[in-house]
Amino acid sequence: MMGPWALVWRAGALCAEGMDGNGNGRRRRGPSLYAPLGTAFFLALAMVGLLVFGLVALDALSYAYHRIGISLGWMAIILAAGLLGSMINIPVARLRAEVRHISTTVTVFGVTYRVPLAIRTGSTTIAVNVGGASSPRRSRST
Repeated sequence: MMGPWALVWRAGALCAEGMDGNGNGRRRRGPSLYAPLGTAFFLALAMVGLLVFGLVALDALSYAYHRIGISLGWMAIILAAGLLGSMINIPVARLRAEVRHISTTVTVFGVTYRVPLAIRTGSTTIAVNVGGASSPRRSRST
């Protein structure tokens, strides 16, 4: 026998006389955590974090380039050349892959047929990235 203030334990929720508090045993619908500005605060925090990380990385790069004797203007040119050159790949060689011949059987209306399949595994292209290979090489010679 349950009184008006009896506690019922169902599905991890503890409430008086049922799940919705009215005594009819229905569960409450809706989110368990309501954060209307949670997404905006998360995006703002992520942008501030990226900005701080970028400034620290830029400061570390400028310190490193200053130590080896390269000015801030040349550092910016080298970084821009590496960034723009990273979009360009120069193909050096192409390796052809093998072709495998596989046969399978197919039954149509009680008649079995042998169907040959030729599977090409593709090819591999070996390329040199301009931003990763050529730009650092040119910057060392300056």
